Amino acid sequence: MRSEEYAALVAQAWSVDGDRARARERLAAAIPTGIDAARHMAEMACRLASTDYVNDPGDLRILRSMQNFYQMEGQRSCADTLLPALDNEAVLLLDSSPSPRPSATPVPPPSKTPLPTLTLATRSASTSQPTPGETSVRRFELAGLGVFCDADRPAKLAVYVQERDGRGIAAMALRVRWQGGEDRFFSGLRPERGQGFADFTIEPGVQYVLDMPGLSDDSPAFGSAECVDAGVRTMRSWRALFRPVN
Repeated sequence: MRSEEYAALVAQAWSVDGDRARARERLAAAIPTGIDAARHMAEMACRLASTDYVNDPGDLRILRSMQNFYQMEGQRSCADTLLPALDNEAVLLLDSSPSPRPSATPVPPPSKTPLPTLTLATRSASTSQPTPGETSVRRFELAGLGVFCDADRPAKLAVYVQERDGRGIAAMALRVRWQGGEDRFFSGLRPERGQGFADFTIEPGVQYVLDMPGLSDDSPAFGSAECVDAGVRTMRSWRALFRPVN
């Protein structure tokens, strides 16, 4: 595995677990002694940003994680100017796992702490029941789950429930669960943001799972951690999109 690909995997793992010390340890296992981990991450991001890596939404999300990692330690990279400006409201990342490459599956270099498996098993949804706003039972799927960093909206979960043609669906139940608790909320309560919109405030350091109870499987686990928005330290947020299966 190339150094830049390994650094990208480390950044992706960090974007999930928020453990900066673990990420630095993983990088240190693969770079020469004495090289700063954040500086190395910045250099690897520069390499990737100079390729067609930026053309894939999933890869671009990983580059943003790399960028957040090194910027939080005051590092800069050519990636800062090469990455396209993104509209946080418009972009939904439709794949939260690394995009497949045409080459054989790479094996990461030996590491003191193995990288975690980022594709998490989901639990089967419970028996479906009719939900407000629907006249018959419909199955939904998580079509997008992506992280974004916005100092004006720190530590938020923004959820969109939409028909496959993009029309919002109001009055759909959503559920977030964490160790020892859960909460339910509904789409459409803030119509100025769209009929299918709902949001929830997440607590830093807590891992959450999102679903539409009885209508969808669980999302992968996600949580908030520090990120940098235009030089301002804030807490990262998440955006999720649910659509009918058929």
